[in-house]
Amino acid sequence: MGRLVQVTGTLERVVAVCEGQVVADHRRCWAKEQTITDSAHVHTARSLRAEYGRIKSQPAGRAAMAGTRDLASYDQLFGTTPAEQHHQVRRAA
Repeated sequence: MGRLVQVTGTLERVVAVCEGQVVADHRRCWAKEQTITDSAHVHTARSLRAEYGRIKSQPAGRAAMAGTRDLASYDQLFGTTPAEQHHQVRRAA
């Protein structure tokens, strides 16, 4: 999940490669409107999707530990609230 897979089809085979490793190699089916699925692949894909979803929903690294703060609190901290800014500009003029 979440990785680039290159799929190549020949007249006889379909081959999938991920990160330089063959991850699938199957005989090609020429029947119309046909989907062939190995039940073991379905189970594995379901497990991988669930794990990928858990990983994506978790915060990562140091940024995950950082909180968020309303930017107005910095204006108050540095004395640059909109009212203060307006007052400072008028004094400078």
